[in-house]
Amino acid sequence: MSITKVSAALTNLDGGVVINESSADADFRVESNGNANMLFVDGGNDRVGIGTASPARELHVHKASSGATSTSSSVLVVEDDDNTELSILGGSSSVLAINFGHSGDNDEGIISFNTTSGSENLGLSSSKDITYTTTSTNSTAGHHIFKSYNTEIMRIDGANNRVGIGTTSPTQKLHLHSTGAVDMKFTSDSTGVAGSDGVVFGINSGGSTYLWNYENEYIYFGTNNSEKMRILAGGGITFNGDTAAANALDDYEEGTFTASLENTGTSPKPTAVGAYTKIGRQVVVHIYFNASSSITSAGNTRITGLPFTASNVNGAYGMCFYAHGNIVSDNKGSGYVTSTAIDIIGEGTTGYATWTTGSGKYGMWTAIYQTA
Repeated sequence: MSITKVSAALTNLDGGVVINESSADADFRVESNGNANMLFVDGGNDRVGIGTASPARELHVHKASSGATSTSSSVLVVEDDDNTELSILGGSSSVLAINFGHSGDNDEGIISFNTTSGSENLGLSSSKDITYTTTSTNSTAGHHIFKSYNTEIMRIDGANNRVGIGTTSPTQKLHLHSTGAVDMKFTSDSTGVAGSDGVVFGINSGGSTYLWNYENEYIYFGTNNSEKMRILAGGGITFNGDTAAANALDDYEEGTFTASLENTGTSPKPTAVGAYTKIGRQVVVHIYFNASSSITSAGNTRITGLPFTASNVNGAYGMCFYAHGNIVSDNKGSGYVTSTAIDIIGEGTTGYATWTTGSGKYGMWTAIYQTA
């Protein structure tokens, strides 16, 4: 090997050149046509600058001063006072990536961009957890904002530890917002993932809340670690862990109906608007008759026009109670419910009660029976 020392800072080694072989505190600078510090080696601080004579870190690429200061752990600084980009260029079907590693794992993490058509565009992988952390030097914590076509889709509110989807100001831990209907969907391997699979919970465009189960399965609710109510797949509600369909409450309604007070005598036959409540198969009706015309002829008494057909349960029909009135003889007139009418029975007899004649006659009845 031949060594030729050209100067104190420049040595020629078999055709190669060593600058500052003696490790002196000496800088090296290369000028270009428009930049006096096109390349600058800071011998005293072991740094290289491109476009700067004062490289801030081990490698500092400088176009113009940004006014910012790099962190002490930075090795590479790319700086300009305008839009600044770092380009990683590759083929049309390649993976462009930045790998992260250490002495224990050469591939601890990776940020990659896949240029292959149909592939994932951006990914953070290597089978490691991904942690996003925002920090702030003032009292307002930062946010994670996700956009699509420059429109915000979701944000993580770092100041309040909230997630907003469709809103920039989430008010709860998870806040979904839409100008129209908005909902959440839950699916699993057992339900499938099609539009008609799973369970949906949301608000429709009119503001009503709904819970919609596409599956042919029950929905149950519990408190204190035990089931309190269940909606059966075939309809009906059971309570406190009861799962039997025969015990399910499958209907509740309230309404009115037109009843007639029938008799075997002459008219008039009063009518009245009665009220009913139906709970499952159980029906309760309340009727008040007020005869506006004088009753001139007595006769057997029945009430027709029931809102639901009654059922004979083990040989017994429903019961009717005469609450108050003077329209039947002796002011007595309880009875029983047949399939379509209430037969009013006289006191101490198995026969019909009879009307009383005269004016100002009225009567109040309550009946309880089961539907077919």
